[in-house]
This record gives sequence, C-alpha cells and structure tokens, in this order.
Amino acid sequence: MRETLIDWFLVTATTPTRPVQERPTSRWGRAIWTLAPLSLVVVGVALLLVATLTETDMVGQELFEGTAPSGDTLIPVNRTGYGLATFEVSVLPCPLLVYPLSEAEYDVFTETGTLPSLSLNCDSPTGSVGRPVSHLLLRNLDPTESMSYALQVEFYRVTQPMAWVGLPGAVLLLAGTIIIILRMLHRGLERLAGELELERRR
Repeated sequence: MRETLIDWFLVTATTPTRPVQERPTSRWGRAIWTLAPLSLVVVGVALLLVATLTETDMVGQELFEGTAPSGDTLIPVNRTGYGLATFEVSVLPCPLLVYPLSEAEYDVFTETGTLPSLSLNCDSPTGSVGRPVSHLLLRNLDPTESMSYALQVEFYRVTQPMAWVGLPGAVLLLAGTIIIILRMLHRGLERLAGELELERRR
C-alpha cells in the first residue's frame, strides 16, 4: 500500500499538466525564465513608489494683522481647497501666542478649552500644519496690555499626479510574487519527489 501511494505521488508531482510551461533549455530562455518574475516585482515596486510622489502648489496667501486684547481672540480663516498651510510671524510680542486650529481642534477647544501643542510665539515664529485651518486663536497672556501682531499665511494644495500608476504597479507586484511562490513550490515538490524516488529504489 505504501509503495502504491509513493508511485502515485511521484507521477502526480513530476508529470507536468501543461507542457508549454516546461523550463526552456537555451541559455537566454533560462535567463528570461528566471528574471521575468523578478522584473515584474521590481517594476511593480517602482510604480508604487512613483504613485506616492506628491506635488505642492501654492493656491493663495493672506496677511493677518491687528491688535489682540488680553485673553483669547478667535479669527476665522475663510479659505478652502488646500491641504497644507505655512505660517510666518513678522510681529509677535512674547506674551502673545498664536494657535492654528483645524475644524476638529476648534470644536474641541470650544467644548473643553483644550488647545493643540503647536503654537507660534516669539521663540518659534514659523510653523506649518498639514490640514486645513478654520481659525487662528490669539492668546494674549498680558492681563492689561493689548499686543500688535502680523502673521503671513500661505496655503498649498498637495496632489499625487501619478497616483494612477499605483494600480498597475500593484498588479505587477502581485503577479510576480505569485509566480515566484509557485516556482518555489514546484521546486520543493520536485525535490521531495526525488527523495521519494531514491527511497523507493532502496
């Protein structure tokens, strides 16, 4: 019974079901046979990396300036169609802090009074946020004196113009990986079949 099972496995593992998939015997044929799936993987990874490349275009800028009284002052930012904002302060006394707030951060502040960690001040006059800003919060820590400020904001749109190549890249990567796995399995079966053949002959 054991020898019958071994014979059946040897026939199944070593007999190709599709002769057209046999390995080529010529030198160039073997090279293509070996490198083709690796090339698919490399090209697929390259396309996926290209798909992640971004372009940044400035879509507008605005100057906020004035005088902030003691306490908190909220200034709405009426700008849409951007995903990155940079800030540069030209006039900002040390008792005055500026917090760029997204819509979600603004809601949290109005409900709980909690502010984000990023703030502009006399020691850190520049900064950027990778999300739309709905409000600027000016916090004047001087209890008696108003403070003048001037803040330049630039708005940028971030796009991925080559994102469409990510789909064919993923397909090529998947195809190459599957071919490599199938060939490894096939070689493993061939090796196992050879070992069983040697055992049967003993």
